[in-house]
Amino acid sequence: MAGASDAMTNLRGAMVFLAVAVFGIAVPVYWLGETADRWLFTQVSYTNSPQFDAKLAALKADADEWNLIVSGSSEVRWGVNPDKLDEAFNSAANGVTVRSFNLGLDGFAPGLTYTLLKHGRILAESNQPRVLLIGLNLAEPIAIVSLEYAPDSCGELKKPILTSPFAIDTGLNVICEDPEDLSLSESLLRRIKLLNYRKPIRALVTGQELPELSSDITDRGFQPYPPAGADYYVTFEADQARMRREEPERYASLPDHIWPNAAADGGALDEFLALGEELGVTVGFFFLPTNPVYFDTFGKIATVEENRRLMREWADSRGALFIDLGIKREYDPNVDYADFRHLSGLGADRFSGEMGKALAQDAEIKALLASNSEHR
Repeated sequence: MAGASDAMTNLRGAMVFLAVAVFGIAVPVYWLGETADRWLFTQVSYTNSPQFDAKLAALKADADEWNLIVSGSSEVRWGVNPDKLDEAFNSAANGVTVRSFNLGLDGFAPGLTYTLLKHGRILAESNQPRVLLIGLNLAEPIAIVSLEYAPDSCGELKKPILTSPFAIDTGLNVICEDPEDLSLSESLLRRIKLLNYRKPIRALVTGQELPELSSDITDRGFQPYPPAGADYYVTFEADQARMRREEPERYASLPDHIWPNAAADGGALDEFLALGEELGVTVGFFFLPTNPVYFDTFGKIATVEENRRLMREWADSRGALFIDLGIKREYDPNVDYADFRHLSGLGADRFSGEMGKALAQDAEIKALLASNSEHR
């Protein structure tokens, strides 16, 4: 009997120790992790990008404001001024109003934008706006980036964001990190927020400041750039010999199957429409206002024209929105463009006004935006 009593005492002791371990260690670690999640990233970067940090903060802060999100690559970030888009739309839409936000990110072409929107929980933070417009460069490939290790999708502009605490929290980090290189201990540590955030916490403790956000990025995600000027193109042309030698891929033809596959049944464009249904938004597309110098220099005009035709046919067959304002040869290359590819701030104002007017001509878009107050 004495032995049984001792065993029972030992069992009770073990249970008490376990309870102390759980409540004395695990609970504080969990609580500290959740607390860090709420305030830590107002002090240090969550996404390794002050630009993207600012966009996430603005989306969350004014979640009830946005009923139109414009997303895509740097051509969106530099080229769509929400103030000018709204002004033009609201003056032409007979009482219907839009409040738009620029979610363009450097290096995030449509395929990666899709993955970001699907898995990054971006629109959930912004109260599910009514309309999502995706900018397309029709001279470049389009293919959905899956949530799996894909080194080709982890370029220089993308990698900082795709390896950040934000990416780890949302699972986007798998695009850049080979799971076979991730140890079991590291995998387990990432399940505990306090330990997962140890690098940002270290940055905070050691006094590392959040990088300054450029003062010319607006609180609606737009960053205007100065005009290129005539001297820019002289330098650009002089650099062609080096580019042909070191970057021949710029001059290569786009494989013929890329856009037909994207516009086929179940292709990338249809996947965007399905994503819109999943997120509760209407997805539309627009042809990015890329500098014609880019198309001409790298021999992309025939590709662009064919893909414009494909997009119009696809949009007509789906009843989807595709805004095609043409190849902007009428724009002044020295004034309306910032470089061989992107619009300047002046060009962005001009293009955004045109896009706002075009949107106001679409009855479905107006109806969706008119219902925004009920949606909220």
